[in-house]
Amino acid sequence: MASIREVIMTMQGTVRAYPVAGALAFVLLALPLAADHLNFAVSEPLEQWAPGARSFYLTPGDFAGDEVLGACAYGYHLASIYELLDPSNLVYDTQLGLTAADSGAGPIADQAGWVRTGTAGGAGWNCDNWSSDSPLDSGLLAWLGLTPEPMRALPMPAPWNTEFVDCAGRAHAWCVSDTGH
Repeated sequence: MASIREVIMTMQGTVRAYPVAGALAFVLLALPLAADHLNFAVSEPLEQWAPGARSFYLTPGDFAGDEVLGACAYGYHLASIYELLDPSNLVYDTQLGLTAADSGAGPIADQAGWVRTGTAGGAGWNCDNWSSDSPLDSGLLAWLGLTPEPMRALPMPAPWNTEFVDCAGRAHAWCVSDTGH
């Protein structure tokens, strides 16, 4: 493979004779060589392109309301709905999270998971501070939906949907990193 210097020297004559074609050829030929020397690839994780971005994921396993605080991997915690409101500011962790054939590097759609509400314990919206698996207590599930659904719980901006369910039911959990990676 030619070195970057050899490519540049060859391209100088082309650029003088055919400026537009030469410049385009330079970009097309030199960029792959530069990528080899700079050690980057398009397939690298998004975290390298969004330094400091927080990661999130939906657990593959499911949990009752009293189990959910232990659902997230080390370095992650059960997410508040407000930490997830704008998923474009987050990086989905496909190594830890639930994925689908068409989810690519993003989160899975239409799969619900427990989320924190930010309310006080015993308010009836957080499985009694995530200590109850009683069908008499309720907790909040949230999911990214392709189409908005009728309001079932909290009014949330698209693309999120929410629903209160009893704490005896089992669901995935939304986890968010403690800090940016």
